[in-house]
Amino acid sequence: METIALMIILFAGGLIQGATGFGMAMVTTPFLVLILPVKTASIVLLLTAYVNVILLFYPVRKHIRAKVILPVVAGSIIGSSVGIYALTTFDAALLTYILGYCLIAFAVYFAFAVDKIKIKATSGNGLLIGLLSSVLGGMFNISGPPKIAYFYSATTSKEEYMASNQAVNIITMTYSIGLHIVLGNITTEVLKLSGTALVAALLGTCAGYRIFKAIRKKALNIAISAIMSVMGVLLLIQ
Repeated sequence: METIALMIILFAGGLIQGATGFGMAMVTTPFLVLILPVKTASIVLLLTAYVNVILLFYPVRKHIRAKVILPVVAGSIIGSSVGIYALTTFDAALLTYILGYCLIAFAVYFAFAVDKIKIKATSGNGLLIGLLSSVLGGMFNISGPPKIAYFYSATTSKEEYMASNQAVNIITMTYSIGLHIVLGNITTEVLKLSGTALVAALLGTCAGYRIFKAIRKKALNIAISAIMSVMGVLLLIQ
């Protein structure tokens, strides 16, 4: 039963990730922690998502702009260490509330201010966004909201948006996986669970990417706002 539940959850997460460029962790985390310990769920999700973001990056790799992503990467490397430390030391209930309120705040931005408040692609903005994103990423593998807001505003097409987001994900996830290896968090049990999860997630991602290719950027904005709102509320009331 646990295996079936794991595969259903990760298929849904992969579907959302493929269609919007983010969201796997937001969709799956609230449900994964019902069947797995928080720490185990976080690492299984990290390993599964790592393969998925590589898959999503490859078709749009030619749209990447180094100027946009490099400051975000620099901030992300710093913040990942902080986030992983918080995951291993802070109370799980407190972390859940922090995440819930963060998701709602970014949902409000996408719903009402994304076309009015533009985040420019500067070194300072990129560094700050990278720092904030990777703190959330280290704690929950949910680094998406700040980066999504930044890349959505700073890029000119949905392909450039997808390429920028996934390129940063690949770099920061590689660093996070390395930290978990050093800390001894990646066990045989985690690898077995990750293998099962990966099959379902890849199937969902392939289906979701077909949706991404068919929708316009405005529809992408609506989808992002809706996902963040729903998941933020669910985290606060669970």
